[in-house]
Amino acid sequence: MSTVLPPISAVTPTNHGALILITNGFGLCLLLIFIIIRVFARLFINPPFDRDDLFIGLATLLGIIYSAFLFSLVSVGFGKAEDLLSSQAIVSVQKLLYASDFFFLCTIWASKCSMALLYTRLTPRADHKRLALGIRVIVTVWLIMSIFLVALRCDLSQPWIFINPRCKDAVVRWDIIGAVDIATEAALFAMSVLLVKDLKMDISRKAFVVTAFGLRLPTIAFTVLRLKEASAWANSPDQTFGGVFFVIWSIVEAHFSICSSNIACLKPFIAAFNTSFGGSAEINELSRLDRTNKGGGHSGSSGLNSLRNTFGRSSKKDKGSNVLASKASSMRADKALPHGSRGGHGMRGRDKELGNEVDIIHEDTGSVGSGGSRQMIIQKDVTWDVEYSTPKPATDRLRGGGTQFDP
Repeated sequence: MSTVLPPISAVTPTNHGALILITNGFGLCLLLIFIIIRVFARLFINPPFDRDDLFIGLATLLGIIYSAFLFSLVSVGFGKAEDLLSSQAIVSVQKLLYASDFFFLCTIWASKCSMALLYTRLTPRADHKRLALGIRVIVTVWLIMSIFLVALRCDLSQPWIFINPRCKDAVVRWDIIGAVDIATEAALFAMSVLLVKDLKMDISRKAFVVTAFGLRLPTIAFTVLRLKEASAWANSPDQTFGGVFFVIWSIVEAHFSICSSNIACLKPFIAAFNTSFGGSAEINELSRLDRTNKGGGHSGSSGLNSLRNTFGRSSKKDKGSNVLASKASSMRADKALPHGSRGGHGMRGRDKELGNEVDIIHEDTGSVGSGGSRQMIIQKDVTWDVEYSTPKPATDRLRGGGTQFDP
């Protein structure tokens, strides 16, 4: 005969602690799932790790610690009616809640920095990188300001006390923190718009990328709801019972902030398990944006690898390639390269302006006549390689009193 075990915590008219446990447990599971997906994607699908991954790992660690504090908070009596708790339990509730606020703020800070660093990784433009750096600086200043506002409140000898006597200016402090929090979230979303604004691509594809990064915007709504509950909590006659929904919305904001920062890694992960009817998986704009320049020497130099030349401005490294591509189109053909040279067709020419020899090799792979078909086909890929060399003129050099010919 099976037995039914009693619940760990039940929702009653005088105890809403179970709501915190359910929300915290569910958010913690999502947080762990997303970080596992990100680590897997960086290790096996879309390496390497970069600073944005380190910060999202830090945010996850801080989020786990924050969740642990909340589990302890409920275990000592938060969520229950105040008259059901002993004086020692009330002191423990206040201390745990005070400590958890710092981990909440640090979690939000780390997730915002991760997004700003992701933008730095994706864009080759110097002005975009400066904007992302500015966002990180503002977010860091916000964190320092928030820590001081939370730490130095009411009775400085015992700043965790908010019950008997109540801390009347706590709501104003959280309103200030929340206002800057919302402003930085809006700045992060605006950064995603700037990221694709100058790209020569369809509006629908731009909208797709912006929407993917805009999935952090619900964080603003969660912040507003948390601030609303802060006002209700301040006017509640029961401080240990009336603050349940403030804590719940804090949990939702912290965990959602971390999970939404991992959205950019979901597409490569999902595409890796999509066989596309037996062919290669297609990774669209999001995974292309998240791909690093493996041959560039550092990961942040060209995250927009496949869309690099569509920017209005390019990095110094890209400018040379663009010049060569334009020069190659105007040069005269001197002679054709062998048909099998480097696996494709080619030609050799001389740049009239620069005096450089340019080899253009056309690699043609895949099936023919498959363009525009909606049947199961193998996509045709065409690659152009442009190589140039500057011939060294014969000169006479005087070395050690003698004349030497330098070929």
